Amino acid sequence: MRVGKVLLLFSLMFIGAVYSAETISGPFHTVHGTSQAFDYVTVILMENNGLCDIITNTLGGCSSGGSAQYMTSLADNYSTATHYTGITHPSEPNYMALAGGDTYVSGDGNCCWQISKPNIIDRVEASGRTWKAFAEDATGSGTCSIMPPRLADHFPFIEFSDMNSASRCANLLTTTSPSDPEFLDVLNGANPPNLLWLTPNDHDNMHSSSV
Repeated sequence: MRVGKVLLLFSLMFIGAVYSAETISGPFHTVHGTSQAFDYVTVILMENNGLCDIITNTLGGCSSGGSAQYMTSLADNYSTATHYTGITHPSEPNYMALAGGDTYVSGDGNCCWQISKPNIIDRVEASGRTWKAFAEDATGSGTCSIMPPRLADHFPFIEFSDMNSASRCANLLTTTSPSDPEFLDVLNGANPPNLLWLTPNDHDNMHSSSV
């Protein structure tokens, strides 16, 4: 994951960080919103392209040089949040910060169940809400042997020690690229989880392929 401005699309695709009580040190200023909270959040994480690599128009000061028309339509029809950036390089510390509020690791390739810190799933469950996390083409779906193609680099849940339980691992699932039918069945089901996460593989997340 390159450090740089990233595009956040708020609709069914909602990419954002919900920090735990143990936050990254820094001069943070808390602003309490007045709008209604989201009941459902779907997180789909893409890689290695900035706002203007994506947007096909002049949104955010871009020069219409992007090539992702569908993502541009989401930005036009819904919302963007353009002041978020990657924290560091490479990928895994950024994903850890998104799920746990701190980087906790340096570099990629760390795995598994080694971080004894709070994470977003603790908060989701404590609030009485539900969740599921999918990784494209992972093995061991629904078990604590789940293994995404990039290990924990892009799937931070398998780094946290308190995720290593049968009840939680049952929600760590695989979905089949490129169309992700298992993920879509849950998303479009009668009772979707309050938090739904998708980690695409490196072909589908723009990491190792074009936009």
